[in-house]
Amino acid sequence: EDWRYVMMKGKAKNKFEYFLTDFGAIHLIPTLSVFMALLPMNYTLYYPGPEVFWLDWVAYAIGISAVCIQIISDQQMYNFRRSLTEPQTMQAGLWFYSRHPNYLGEILFWFSLFIFSLTNGLAASWLIIGTITMYALVAITSVAMMDSRSLQRRHDFKAYMDTTPAIFFNFFKRKA
Repeated sequence: EDWRYVMMKGKAKNKFEYFLTDFGAIHLIPTLSVFMALLPMNYTLYYPGPEVFWLDWVAYAIGISAVCIQIISDQQMYNFRRSLTEPQTMQAGLWFYSRHPNYLGEILFWFSLFIFSLTNGLAASWLIIGTITMYALVAITSVAMMDSRSLQRRHDFKAYMDTTPAIFFNFFKRKA
């Protein structure tokens, strides 16, 4: 079980709070968020455009890039953690430019679905709500929990946090 779920349920003071946390925060809210994030794809599949549009290629490129960012950042973290003997902060590869590059990949993936929906016209602009919902879930909620835990567990994390953006890459960052 994910440590965040254990932490959230551990804060419950009684069975009712435990139920609200378990059902609401851990199951219902993420499920509804994914549902919202999939609305652009549902719209696109239900109202297909007449042909492949240039925005389809943009959406495709963003989606493939997003998956690549997730795979690369997860593999970099896996390799880094395999050799650890004490808690330390990953600051190489994609992790040099962003504290959570895997989350950037996740957000970009959901954004690519929104871009696909725009190929049918700007009437689908309201579907950005799905991307915003996932951004809130990932970039606000998860980042705050991860950073808080890292500050407690890793002595070098504060300096890293002060110099590295949470989500979006800082390509202008220079090595010290």
